Amino acid sequence: MNAKELRLGNLVVYNGSVFKVTGISGNKITADRGKGNVEFDPGDLQPLKITEFWLEKFKIDYSFPGVKWIMEEMPIPTGINYVHQFQNIYFFLTFTELQLKESEIIKFSG
Repeated sequence: MNAKELRLGNLVVYNGSVFKVTGISGNKITADRGKGNVEFDPGDLQPLKITEFWLEKFKIDYSFPGVKWIMEEMPIPTGINYVHQFQNIYFFLTFTELQLKESEIIKFSG
């Protein structure tokens, strides 16, 4: 992944487990999955594909997948393929962080 795409709180994948970004410093990403921070090279992380599972966790109406998603009466642009992109566009549009409880992140992680 490109570190420039990430913000604090974004969800990413490493070795099949979901991590929450807790720090970005130069070419290092710090992330946590409920067991303490781990430092990664951005190239070792993968984006988390956005699916109906994640849309439900974020309480999104996905009755028109591929066309648009609706959140709080606001259409979300198509072309959003990953959770971190969705978190970033939501923040850009609302100035509010879109996050999950740590227990929801850990529950999904393998």
